[in-house]
Amino acid sequence: MDETNDKPKDMSSEIHQIELDYASTDMETIEVFVDESSDPEIFEEILRKNDEREEVIQLLYKHPNTPHNVRALAASALNLPVPTEEDLALMRRRAAEQKARDMQKDRLVQKIAKMSIAQKVKIGLKGNGEVRTILARDSNKLVLLSVLENPRITDGEILALAKNRSTPDDAIRVIMHNRDWMKSYSIMFAIATHPKTPAAIAMRYLPLIKKKDIKLLAKNKNVTEAVRTMAKKLSTSASR
Repeated sequence: MDETNDKPKDMSSEIHQIELDYASTDMETIEVFVDESSDPEIFEEILRKNDEREEVIQLLYKHPNTPHNVRALAASALNLPVPTEEDLALMRRRAAEQKARDMQKDRLVQKIAKMSIAQKVKIGLKGNGEVRTILARDSNKLVLLSVLENPRITDGEILALAKNRSTPDDAIRVIMHNRDWMKSYSIMFAIATHPKTPAAIAMRYLPLIKKKDIKLLAKNKNVTEAVRTMAKKLSTSASR
């Protein structure tokens, strides 16, 4: 019997063949290295391989983990002063505060995920901004509709939902029938151009849309053909 087939496959050689090139690494991966690494050489290589990526240089300049020599080089590349000890202390404090907020939000997300639909609806009706943001992404439409009935919901939250192409039809209808929300030009425009807004209703709002937006809308292939056709007519008549 051939015992070689019973031996576990050695993956180490394959793993070591995958070399990390910081020049082509995505920003999220670089952020993980900067957040977790204590090796100065890693910071030096990240900067060396990304001397033309401003977002990476900004990260190294601002991050509290960055070694002094790397931060100084990043400051020079950005034509900014090297941060003082007071500046660094402030950066570290803000980073710690942000990490604490992120951890708190993660705990809240996990807690809400374990709730029943009825429980989510209850907190949707009265929850704060963080709760509403989490519940607005829930797959159950009853939960989202409860968020829309929350008296503390802001125009910014409504606009985000109106712009989201995956927002369900029922939520779009609730938004379009709320006169106070539809007084906002941004919300009205988002609803008028939303693919789930019935064309007949969307076209009622087109005459209220600014000329520059109508011209863009006439070329927008993400809206329905009926809306785009009417936008073309309005654009043509406005240019005469």
